[in-house]
Order: sequence, then C-alpha cells, then structure tokens
Amino acid sequence: LKVMEEPPEGVLFLLTADSLAGVLPTIRSRCISFAVAPVSPEECAQWCIGQGVDKKQARLYSELFDGHIGTVPAARDDARREQVEKALTLAKAAAAHDSYAAAVLLAGYEKDKAAAAALLGDFRAVAAAGLRGCASTPLTGDAARRALSLADAAIQRLAAQVNPKITLSVLAAKLG
Repeated sequence: LKVMEEPPEGVLFLLTADSLAGVLPTIRSRCISFAVAPVSPEECAQWCIGQGVDKKQARLYSELFDGHIGTVPAARDDARREQVEKALTLAKAAAAHDSYAAAVLLAGYEKDKAAAAALLGDFRAVAAAGLRGCASTPLTGDAARRALSLADAAIQRLAAQVNPKITLSVLAAKLG
C-alpha cells in the first residue's frame, strides 16, 4: 500500500475496479479515473465483421453479449458456436416452459461442471439480452428475468460444490 501511495519516480500503476467506491480514498486521491463502457452492439458487429467474423454471427454475438468485443471473435470456433446454440435452445425450452427439453439438454452436462457453468453463463447472457429487448433471443420480459435469476442461482450452486446433476435437474424443473 505504501508503494502505491508514494510510487517510485517513473512508475505508473494501472488499476481497474468495478466501482470507484471500492478504491481506498488515499489511493483514489492520487489517481485519474476513467469510466470505460463497451461499444454499442452495432459498432461491435461492424468491427468484428471487419476482422473476418461472419456477418450473421457477428450481429448475433454482438446482440447477445451486449457489444463486448472479446466474445464475438469466438464465433469462428465451432465448439463455441455449438455452445451458444445450446444456450439458445435452452432459452427456447425456458420460453416454452418445456422442462423435459431443458432436462434432456442439461443431462449432457451433469458430469462436467466446468462445461455446465460455461453453458449457464451463455444462457445467462441470452436471458439478459432478452431483458434488453434483443430480437435474437426467445426470452423476453418476465420470462427473461426469471431465467436470469434461475441461471444465477444454478451458477452459484455449482460454484458452491453442490452436485451438478441435482443442480441441473432442479434448474430444468424450474424452467418448466
């Protein structure tokens, strides 16, 4: 802390924080703060198309991930595209209140907690996109809010070492 309060000459620290309120006042008084926000989904899609990402995929990923450029180039990866498609399929099941379809899809993840968490992260992004009014997601309004809440709870349970099979089965049942 002392080194940060009085850094040696020529030293520059770059600090990142979700909130300026979380930075100690003694540090904050010696800093210049910049708010950084993602670009719009349209700008993100255009930039990614310029980088060689398929137009349709760039637009979809830009909308789903709210302009976070780092997530869009992954659309070139077949495994990543397949996972996002599964998240969209899970969202369709949630929108239709089809717990059986959700259970069938989630059953493939019962023995791979990391893959389950990744899928739920993408499902969460799809639900959040629905709250923003994205036309590419089948979830909207209250259904999107509910799905987002259920995905958050399932992700927390997986992180807390709750049995993945139970966590995913409960999630599927609640989506129905």
